[in-house]
Amino acid sequence: FHFQQQRHPPLLLGWMFLVLPFLPASNLFITVGFVVAERVLYIPSVGWILLVVYGMQISWTACPRRRSLITTGIALLLILGCYKTVLRNRDWTSRETLLRAGLRSLPHNAKMHYNFANFLRDMSQPNRAILHYQLALWLWPTYASAHNNLGTLTMGDQAEQHFLAAIKAQPGHVNAHYNLGQLYRKTNRTEECIRMLQKCVSLDPAYTPAYLVLARLATGPAAGALLRHVVRLQPRSPDHLAEYASWLYQNGKWLPSLKYYLKAMEVSPSHRASLLGTVRILRSRGQWPRVHQLITR
Repeated sequence: FHFQQQRHPPLLLGWMFLVLPFLPASNLFITVGFVVAERVLYIPSVGWILLVVYGMQISWTACPRRRSLITTGIALLLILGCYKTVLRNRDWTSRETLLRAGLRSLPHNAKMHYNFANFLRDMSQPNRAILHYQLALWLWPTYASAHNNLGTLTMGDQAEQHFLAAIKAQPGHVNAHYNLGQLYRKTNRTEECIRMLQKCVSLDPAYTPAYLVLARLATGPAAGALLRHVVRLQPRSPDHLAEYASWLYQNGKWLPSLKYYLKAMEVSPSHRASLLGTVRILRSRGQWPRVHQLITR
């Protein structure tokens, strides 16, 4: 159909903008996160504005004697909109103010407490972060990421219980497997640690932290193969290049070691470990002019 054939095309268009884009964020068909919902809801606001403007236009034409009242209403609406915008802009001043605003609006939302706990953890406030992770889990007992992050802030059996709970709630949670493996490593449960790290790389074959820990637990050629695999996964990481170069040097392969140290310095010319490793190799080979060149550059 054509809008030109309709008696009130702005009314129809306004309702379409208001209703149709809202459906994906309504959770009627699929469940969506608040991030998706918040962005989708900008479009229905276009429909609301169209309806308000169209209603004011009709009122202005139909009620000429009340135009002063209509003008006052429009002015009040604009002032209210500006006031709410100023308040909302204050909420967006920083990450903390935005998260606090979310908690005020949705105090019983587990994700709000989880996000605020993440902020507190980043701000080195572990005790307060633990409290909000616990609140998130009280609201959503099978919240895998909250269990995992809470496990990183606790110790011993309590940490293990949270990592296991995260894995039970979400068997594919790579970070929970890795963190549990690290916990087992610290408590000298090496076999269990290796099993968890192997599970990590089976879930995510590109998960380099697990390969690095496995390499440090391995001996001989197995360690070198794991480090070489990490370098293939992240060839632009000077830290990984330098670690593999160090292993090569320790195993008597000074020339390949020098090659990887130089690769790391191509990526990051001031990379300390690579610079020291290169100097050590050149000095051992009697290349004093090149050593002097590296030190004084």
